[in-house]
Amino acid sequence: ISTSGASIFSIHSRESAYELLNKRIAISAENAAKEQAEAAKAKEAAAQAKQEKAAAPARRGDSMIEAVAKSALRSASSQMGRTIIRSILGSLFGGKK
Repeated sequence: ISTSGASIFSIHSRESAYELLNKRIAISAENAAKEQAEAAKAKEAAAQAKQEKAAAPARRGDSMIEAVAKSALRSASSQMGRTIIRSILGSLFGGKK
């Protein structure tokens, strides 16, 4: 072993490869446990949010009068739009003579 220059083995480092690998394994296990805990917390938070959303009052449906009024307005606006488009296109392309 050379005492000069950088070497893989250092005089100051007396840890064996086995010890270094065990440390890495322990650190990896800790990180994996932390990630699993975070994932479990996120899953629990999502489940709680879903449960709170389900507990919220549902949007009430339209009454019969509101539904009829909406339908009539849609129909009238559709007919007006169709008439306007036909008149514009008719004036552009000559229409009926």
